[in-house]
Amino acid sequence: MALPKRRHSKTRGRKRRTNDKVVKPQASACPSCGEPKLPHRMCPHCGTYNGREIIVDEKEKKERGKTARKAPLGWKR
Repeated sequence: MALPKRRHSKTRGRKRRTNDKVVKPQASACPSCGEPKLPHRMCPHCGTYNGREIIVDEKEKKERGKTARKAPLGWKR
């Protein structure tokens, strides 16, 4: 394994590590129900994303019959 020819200064190492801190993601309010949710994700409380209903309740599925929308591929319930 290669070794550095000269020692790196403390400042150089610290500059590299400035972005290594852990930051808590900012939560925003859901526009439909007002509960906190992560950005660019479906609301876990009401099941909407970008103004559309993604998750449909079991009762509504039975009422709608075959016309019930399914979640797109890649979405986890």
